[in-house]
Amino acid sequence: MLIEFSSDECAALETILAETCRRVEDKGIINRTRRDLSRTQQQTDRVGLYGEFAVAKAFGLGLDACGLLLKGVRLDGGVDLVLPGGATAQVKTVAVHTNPNRSFWFALETTNLDEFSADVGIMVFWLLKTPHLAKIAGYVTRERFRAEHQIEDLGTGPRAVMGSGRFDQIQKLIVSGPRAERA
Repeated sequence: MLIEFSSDECAALETILAETCRRVEDKGIINRTRRDLSRTQQQTDRVGLYGEFAVAKAFGLGLDACGLLLKGVRLDGGVDLVLPGGATAQVKTVAVHTNPNRSFWFALETTNLDEFSADVGIMVFWLLKTPHLAKIAGYVTRERFRAEHQIEDLGTGPRAVMGSGRFDQIQKLIVSGPRAERA
């Protein structure tokens, strides 16, 4: 499912991003768990922010539905959104230059399956060449991830992962309702 952001939405996202980064910097907070050191924290947060908002839009939710800020700091405990019906979602976003149709890993930060605390995981590709577009690759329930995951080292240590090509289409979740996917 392709999601398009309007210029106003992009501007609002960039404002939120700048404000979040300013607050984090003012408080002297350092993310010591960040794995991707090839990007700045602001670049990493931008990718996540656009992905979370793409999912919010797909479910007819506004920007205020995203679990992006908690007193100005990104602390979401593995839950990025509460979907209509009350199910929770963990959104993983990958910034891609080309070919958003290939499979990417939905990866936890560790091999600890308790880290997947949301009801569903949703994979999003944010298209760097057209940053006003994102593609929702699909979703997986927490139970299915626990049953079918594998352990891979993606260059930053072992992690519990599942290829996005094995995800269900997001339209199924939107039509059936997230509550139907809850444990």
